[in-house]
Amino acid sequence: MEDIIKFLGGATLLLAAVAWLIRSLTGHLLSKDIEVFKHQLKSEAEKDLAMLTASLQLENERLRIKLSALESRRLEVLEDLFSRLVYFTKRAEVFSWGPELNDVEELRKDGEKFYDSYTSFYQYFEEHSIFLPKTLESDIKFMHDDYYNAWMKVERASDEEIKPLMEKLKNELPAARGKAIKIRGKIAENLREILGVES
Repeated sequence: MEDIIKFLGGATLLLAAVAWLIRSLTGHLLSKDIEVFKHQLKSEAEKDLAMLTASLQLENERLRIKLSALESRRLEVLEDLFSRLVYFTKRAEVFSWGPELNDVEELRKDGEKFYDSYTSFYQYFEEHSIFLPKTLESDIKFMHDDYYNAWMKVERASDEEIKPLMEKLKNELPAARGKAIKIRGKIAENLREILGVES
């Protein structure tokens, strides 16, 4: 019986030692696998982060180029609109001096030039208004009524009605010209803002 107890005790110790060895070996292998997994996970995360960073930088550069192109286009539109407005207001001034000419035919020719310059300005404005601030857009639309109505009155007037009408318009057009000057100032302010110069 003593031999059986020794045998069982020895076997139990041997079994405990083997169990401990297996447990230690398993723990060691698992911790080694965990370390390898951690390293792989970290490596993949760094690679994904680098790819995402590169992708974001590329997208940022595309947006910067697109915005730069839009700013360039906006600058071009404002320059063209400004020069068309200057030309148109000069034609309006010549047109409003009509009564001094005492020549109805010449007055109608000046009226045609005024109307053509105004049409060119307003058509360009309508085609490119998306590039303008809302306040500037509404100012131009507000000015449109004054000049368009002035032209329509003259266009519909008979030769006898035109001189008194021009005298009346001569008194009304300075207010419209004041609006045009205000708009020129706003366009110039927008141009200076894009160019980065002080107003």
